[in-house]
Amino acid sequence: MKLKNNFESSTAATQALELDPTNEKALFRRGQAFLGLKEPKLACNDFAKCLELDPNNSAAKAQLAVWNKIQKEQLQKEKKIYANMFDKFAKMDTQVNGN
Repeated sequence: MKLKNNFESSTAATQALELDPTNEKALFRRGQAFLGLKEPKLACNDFAKCLELDPNNSAAKAQLAVWNKIQKEQLQKEKKIYANMFDKFAKMDTQVNGN
């Protein structure tokens, strides 16, 4: 993780989880690696499992907050993209139908 090699970190954490599926630290580390790999949904699953194992895990709660922020930002971007797209299509329709 310190070397920012997210792929190797996720692989190592997955191997640790194969040995012990309830390894809270491995779940957390893999979640962090997934965030680094731009896989927020996979990260969310791991952080949620951490919280199932230990509802008081403040680090997992904080990472879920990061995930929620990423999700909200992504939804806002998509809304802007699609809103602009539909506005452009509506203008094109009125131009075509108006002529």
